[in-house]
Amino acid sequence: MNANEIYLRDALAMRRRTLENDNPALVGSISDMGQLLVRQGKLADAEPFQYEAVEVTRRLFGNDNANTLRRMGNLPPWRFDQNLD
Repeated sequence: MNANEIYLRDALAMRRRTLENDNPALVGSISDMGQLLVRQGKLADAEPFQYEAVEVTRRLFGNDNANTLRRMGNLPPWRFDQNLD
């Protein structure tokens, strides 16, 4: 685990303790954690963060909101490939 990951994990844990579950700042931290893990090649570790960010953003803003669509764009593309049958 590098310094960036440690910092983001600490920040996310702090926000989870102090903010409501549907707080946009918390969702941003969740998404940031997922994106960092993707950049590090830790795709399996990133996936739960990415899906959580989409779920909460949908609840906050709806399906057609730009924030929701952006978060959906961060979802792992290999999952979409599995549903093409």
